[in-house]
Amino acid sequence: MTSGMTGSPVRERVRVRARRPRSRRRVVLTVGSLALGAIALLAALDAVWVATTAGRELRATRDRLVAGSDALLEGRPDEASTSFLLAEESAGRVAGALRHPMGTVAAWLPIVGDDVHALRALAGASELAARAGRSLAEAAQETGWDGTTVPGLSSAGSIDTAAVARAGPAVRSAATLLTRAERALATVSTSRLFGPVREAVDTAREELASRARLARTAATLSELLPPFLGDPTPRRYLVVMQNLSDPRGSGGFPGNYAVLTATDGRIGLEGLAPTTTLGTVPPIDAPKEVATRYARFGALTHFTAATYPPDFPTSARLLIAMWEAAGRPPVDGVISVDPVWMSYVLSAVGPVDTPFWPGPITAQSVTDVLLRRTFETPSQTESNLIQGALGMALWQAILERPLPAQAFGEAMARAARERHLQVFSADPAEERALDALGASGRFDPGPNALVVAWDGGVGARTGFFAEKDVRYEATLAPDGSAEVTVTVALTNGAPTGPPSVLLGTGSSRDVPVGYYGAFVNVYLPPRVDPDKVEVRGGTLQLVERELGRPVVMGLIGAPAGGTDEF
Repeated sequence: MTSGMTGSPVRERVRVRARRPRSRRRVVLTVGSLALGAIALLAALDAVWVATTAGRELRATRDRLVAGSDALLEGRPDEASTSFLLAEESAGRVAGALRHPMGTVAAWLPIVGDDVHALRALAGASELAARAGRSLAEAAQETGWDGTTVPGLSSAGSIDTAAVARAGPAVRSAATLLTRAERALATVSTSRLFGPVREAVDTAREELASRARLARTAATLSELLPPFLGDPTPRRYLVVMQNLSDPRGSGGFPGNYAVLTATDGRIGLEGLAPTTTLGTVPPIDAPKEVATRYARFGALTHFTAATYPPDFPTSARLLIAMWEAAGRPPVDGVISVDPVWMSYVLSAVGPVDTPFWPGPITAQSVTDVLLRRTFETPSQTESNLIQGALGMALWQAILERPLPAQAFGEAMARAARERHLQVFSADPAEERALDALGASGRFDPGPNALVVAWDGGVGARTGFFAEKDVRYEATLAPDGSAEVTVTVALTNGAPTGPPSVLLGTGSSRDVPVGYYGAFVNVYLPPRVDPDKVEVRGGTLQLVERELGRPVVMGLIGAPAGGTDEF
């Protein structure tokens, strides 16, 4: 009995000792679970705050950038500046939210990490864009931009070059900021982003690319315009109006010319006359390859032959050299325009009336009038008179009317891009600026391009009816080389009469009314071996060199309704 009673308390003490450790573990586990839960809850709440704040502020940034842009375009720079400032602050709050602890942690997580980095880049780019907008608003204030006419246009035919110069630093700052914003998004890979984030980045990239390009153009113009428009030294430019019915390498037949003057931004046009009245000069000096290729056409002696080269700066230098050889007052550059340029400009400034033509000249009718209808007379004198009168009326409209900023700017940009407006400056720095603007008409086909240029070969304007086609076939050899066949075809859609400046007078038996002939120039890649070039068809088959590449030239022609190939 004693042993049994003694053992019972011992067993009880053992049980008590066994229970106490288990109880402590439960308490620790319970507290740990509650702590982790609390942390998870706080993290979730933090993440929700980050996401909510970032999303809300990004939307606000976008809306304020749009509002600022709209106000700027409508000529309210003060309001625009305020909107851009608010956009900058909103973008800063997005960046701040994403620097919050959970934003930092999320950036290292798989799946969502790429989106966090993308949102940070988007916030940074938006902040830079907002700062750029404020700089543009400052520039708008300097030029008196009111949302209607061209910035800096103080009166018809006059640009306030001093205001343009004052706005220059702000415009250049905006261009730099937008370029930085563009680069900030360029490194973002969108392949693994969530749909809304990917869409936001893609949209921002597209918009920034467009705005940055425009800002860089404006920055270049802000530096170019004051000296180009005669501030502080007056300028004179030879203006050549090319006619595309007789195509040439750098445009067309230079039918009329004038001298454009610029003094402190005030622009004038001195006369307009047929280029044929300039006569001829003794042969001028020219680079060897230019002389070799184009002296045969009179490009070193005749003003009307200066536009055969496809590179407009080359043509402009020929014109200036002949102008000076003729003893005329020096010019600072050459401006080339054609009827397509006139069509684009008229779409901005409106129709033009002149007593020399029945009915208004419109954007829709000007090319047909100047490329065909003014030549439907057998009298070259009458044709020249009408062409000159219409050309002067069109220029007066540009110089005397208010110019709607957006429409006029788009017309000029499109014309320069398509080489219907080409500008050369004798000043090397200005010429580089014109290259950057894409307005120089420089011929640069690239290392592997194949280009075909047409040079009219008849006195008539039957090129108006010429339909041209280029067929290209390439066969690759096992060694990586290629055999390329290029076929240039002409279809002459001209009628057979009546005799006129347009169709020819038929005074030569070899050139009947309606006949069209042209010199076809095929510019080959520089690495092509001229000895392996085989020419078929056409006449005057020549393989020469120009601009560091082989050029194949042939003469083809066809009567009215006929065809030919080269």
